[in-house]
Amino acid sequence: MSMDSPTEVYQLDVSKVLSFDLEAIVAATDDGHIGFEDTIPWRLEGDLPRFKELTLGHIVIMGRKTFMSIPGGGLSGRINIVVTHGKHELLWTASKEVYAVRSPEEALRAAAHICRQKRDAKFVEPRVFLAGGAQLYNSMLPFCNTLHWTRVKPDAFPGQQYDTWIANFLPTRWDFYTESTESAEVDTHEYITLKRN
Repeated sequence: MSMDSPTEVYQLDVSKVLSFDLEAIVAATDDGHIGFEDTIPWRLEGDLPRFKELTLGHIVIMGRKTFMSIPGGGLSGRINIVVTHGKHELLWTASKEVYAVRSPEEALRAAAHICRQKRDAKFVEPRVFLAGGAQLYNSMLPFCNTLHWTRVKPDAFPGQQYDTWIANFLPTRWDFYTESTESAEVDTHEYITLKRN
């Protein structure tokens, strides 16, 4: 997925809108590098199927560049909430549900509203995932309770350049536990889930 500039960070006040557990999902190096020239700088066997398995049927918050990088626009089988400065509107396709909002706070309010609707209708309440890019990670990662991290191992891609990263990627208040690594390319990456203390 395409990434946003690492130098621009939203000022986020979530004190009144974060009524659910927010989960981040990202592929990154130990230093938080995630992209180069608006692209993901690697192909990791098994990572996209894992992303789909985790997020299918749930809510995914993303930035405009990330959304635009998805072939066909939007993730099928998921509720897409896109933070963009463009026209605020609700977009529908046959298989995709996309909400456009103007700020991270609006994204969280939209997610909270959807969760409340599902709960009131006696449906299973969806989980809410943050899927990038860098601006949203930098602003919203401190408010996430869970991080699903595809850890790109050191020296897995020698000579690879990066120009997009997540600042302060590994906060000191995360607990580690490691999921099973089922990738065919085990020398390049592993899956780690981090939870808040």
